Amino acid sequence: GGQNRVYGNPQQVQVLDNGNILVVCRNVLVEFKKDKDEEAMRYVRTNYDVAAARRLASGETLVLLQNGPDHAVFLDAKGKELPDRKLKTEQPFYQAHIDAPAADRVLVTEMNRVAEYDLKLNKLVWSRAVSQPRSVQRLPNGNTLMVDATANKLLEVSPDGEEVWSYAPTNGLQVFR
Repeated sequence: GGQNRVYGNPQQVQVLDNGNILVVCRNVLVEFKKDKDEEAMRYVRTNYDVAAARRLASGETLVLLQNGPDHAVFLDAKGKELPDRKLKTEQPFYQAHIDAPAADRVLVTEMNRVAEYDLKLNKLVWSRAVSQPRSVQRLPNGNTLMVDATANKLLEVSPDGEEVWSYAPTNGLQVFR
């Protein structure tokens, strides 16, 4: 960051609807104002356990944490934890990812599965076993695209979990997102 700020190990960046940028690091989330080197929000974790984060349509930010017992926390617009807002997830993969296919749904990469949660019901509504998933995305056709880190494979699965397509590089490269 500018102004001699130090942020360690950036994991993800999300361009927000207002043009601001949310930067996700292992120990800090920072929202920078559009076209400015100025913070709009900051959330700090002293134990470097942030696995992923995503701003949701509600304006809340969902943060996945390696350390439990709560692996999911929600933040308000100012970066304060919402203690009454809960979502019971399994431990996220350390290179986790979050997709928000609908206003009340999130897809998250846990240690050995991709899981979809209904945020209104606070419950698991779909999952697919996959070894160390690094990335997940719901496609317009309703299928889900994910990366299996162990097999180094990109795969697309139907809503019933059947693999419909996959790609594994043969040139030694690794699939991440």
